[in-house]
Amino acid sequence: MVDVSPFCGWRYQLGQVGDLADVTAPPYDVIGPEELVKFRQRHEANIVHLLLPESQPDDPTPDERYQRAAATLMQFKLDGILARDHADAFYVYHQTFQSDGVEHVRKGFLGRLKLEAFGAGQVFPHERTLAAPKADRLKLFRAVKTNLSPIFGLYEDPAGVVETLLTAALAGQTGMQLIDEQRVVHQLWPISDPRVMAEVAQLMKDRPLVIADGHHRYETALAYRDELIAQGVITSDLHAANHVMCMFVASDDAGLVVLPTHRIIQNWQGLTAQKVAMALTPIFEVDIVGDHPTAAQDAWDLAKSCGDGCALAIGTSADQTWLVAELKDEASMRLASPGKSVDWCRLPVSVLHQLVLPRLAPLVEQQEEPVLEYVHEDATAAQAIANRTAGLAVLVPGTSVTQVEVIAQGGEVLPPKSTYFYPKLRSGLVLNPLT
Repeated sequence: MVDVSPFCGWRYQLGQVGDLADVTAPPYDVIGPEELVKFRQRHEANIVHLLLPESQPDDPTPDERYQRAAATLMQFKLDGILARDHADAFYVYHQTFQSDGVEHVRKGFLGRLKLEAFGAGQVFPHERTLAAPKADRLKLFRAVKTNLSPIFGLYEDPAGVVETLLTAALAGQTGMQLIDEQRVVHQLWPISDPRVMAEVAQLMKDRPLVIADGHHRYETALAYRDELIAQGVITSDLHAANHVMCMFVASDDAGLVVLPTHRIIQNWQGLTAQKVAMALTPIFEVDIVGDHPTAAQDAWDLAKSCGDGCALAIGTSADQTWLVAELKDEASMRLASPGKSVDWCRLPVSVLHQLVLPRLAPLVEQQEEPVLEYVHEDATAAQAIANRTAGLAVLVPGTSVTQVEVIAQGGEVLPPKSTYFYPKLRSGLVLNPLT
């Protein structure tokens, strides 16, 4: 059973901060160093001062910055920059955005998700996590005792029952709106009607949840909860730290967009299309598209048109040529991936890391490990080949929501960087206290 409940959030006060776009930001893990400086300078109360607190030269220890975040959060509350809502609520959250020239609206709601260990219930991960980010986030959890950003979960609702109920509850409600630096429109409405909240919580009970984004934050919330249980702080299920703030989106939502994540291999210079074709041909059907001006786009279109086949578009800077490799020998993929399901083995990103890169590696001088850069625009990867700033580029068809759900609920995790749910949720719209 999935336990979903409303909460009484803390929110920025428009009379104090003006435009919400100035005090909110993307999730901490997609903010680069240059962007971080811009967000810090945009507003003294921007959420990044809490999410990614700055170290000072006279800090007695590197961990001092976490305590600085806690002090800053307290000051925001004392100054009225942040204020707590008057009642528990679910927060309906819509994002309106453009993708491939088409307007989409992704609809969901923010609430609290009862924490449970993976494999022990109905909450499923779809990717592995790393120790270092979790250690960093746990130190922040201990200091601020607040969810500053939501995780992102997918639930099944083909009939749209939950969304219909929440949409009806929006009638006459005044929400908050901001337009971010990517021109995404974010809208938020608190829904505190007891009947609606009870119905939503009941409807969500029998719906498995797949984590789409925020795995590190979820696992950190679990670790923080377990610490408090061990310390005797949590003595009942009612404690707020038994939960984590989550954005719930139906997997059938018309606005759900998953972008592909392409690979640029910075090193591995010297590989030509002919060398790549010879290495892959025993297992793949290889089409050399050519080196003409539209070769990258032609190869990408061909790879995407292969339907259920595992096809990749590969560019080689040594000869400025693009080719398409489509897997024909599925038995080889299964042999290279012992213990993996058929669905996992059919993912293009799995094929890339299990078969393609291992077959190309012996052709590389000094047997260098690939230095990977991940991009979401095929034009960015194509430009790296055209400019010869990388040795190789691989355009990888995206992983669908259905594939994510099937593999996650089967107890498996996807290869790294298999999904990119666009757009990212905005940090700072609502904060969830854990005390």
